[in-house]
Order: sequence, then C-alpha cells, then structure tokens
Amino acid sequence: SSVIDDKTKTEAKSMIIEKIESRAVRRVIGEELWRVRRLRNLSLSQLSKQIGFPVNVLDKAEQGRGVPVYILIKLLIFYKRKILVELVD
Repeated sequence: SSVIDDKTKTEAKSMIIEKIESRAVRRVIGEELWRVRRLRNLSLSQLSKQIGFPVNVLDKAEQGRGVPVYILIKLLIFYKRKILVELVD
C-alpha cells in the first residue's frame, strides 16, 4: 500500500474544488435539480419550505449560478441523487 503525504492530499482537494466550482459542472447539476423538482411536481416555493433555503437561492442553483457547493450538495441529498465527478487533465 502507498502512503499519500499531506501535500498530495492538499493538491488533490484543490483540484476537486476547482472542478466542482466550474460553471459547466454547476450548470449540469442545476439542470438535473430542475428536472427532478419538476418530476416531483414541486414549485420553488414548496421546495424552499421543505429544504429551508430561500426561493432565489434555489432558483440560482437550478440555473447553475453563484451558489455555494454545499447548497448543491444538500439539494442532491434531498433528492437522493448521486453525482459522479471525474478528474481529467
């Protein structure tokens, strides 16, 4: 088994954060969040009451705009959705 040093771990975390924060990833996640909400016949207002985030924040999340990653993750958990993140050069 190989030992991964702290510097390597820190660099890997940094790469993951960069990929997750990209606009393309946010847009794809937002589209999925919108699609799942519509399939469940939920309005943004209903979702807001259930999850505890303001409607405008949820709307931005679905549009893939300027929403912290933790909100996207909480929404994915709420909808019981998984996301695969692949790191590529």
